[in-house]
Amino acid sequence: MPKKAAPTPPDAQADTAHQIWLAGLGAFSQAQKKGSEALQKMLQDGLDMQRQAQQTAEQKIADATAKMSAMAQQLAQGKTAMPKSGAPASPWDSLEGLFEQRVLQALARMGWPTPQEWQDLTERVAALEQQLQAKGRTAAPAKKPRSAKNARNG
Repeated sequence: MPKKAAPTPPDAQADTAHQIWLAGLGAFSQAQKKGSEALQKMLQDGLDMQRQAQQTAEQKIADATAKMSAMAQQLAQGKTAMPKSGAPASPWDSLEGLFEQRVLQALARMGWPTPQEWQDLTERVAALEQQLQAKGRTAAPAKKPRSAKNARNG
């Protein structure tokens, strides 16, 4: 028959229980500390990711703004940057071409002239200005109209 272990004195049991309690508190403290450090690391990683995404978005907006400004200038000059025949270089190119086509179609529906019509109109105005200048050189200067006050007195 195996021998029974000798009973431990009550002070020894209390001391062991206290050590177990302190070990549990230490483990809890370390878990809190490491959890706090992990939370801080996740917060910093999230902040870094947000900054990077914001910078990327700002760059894309700046690029789109520059392209739209260039397109507006080309449209004002009567030139368009319509996509060339063949497959687009990237999905953004096809989206850009689609956007340009839709804008031109919307302007046409509102009665705006096409870029070619703008060019034709500009040429016609220039020709008319030349004709007026040519007639102005050959004709005598016109008399100034009399004001209403002078017309009554004269």
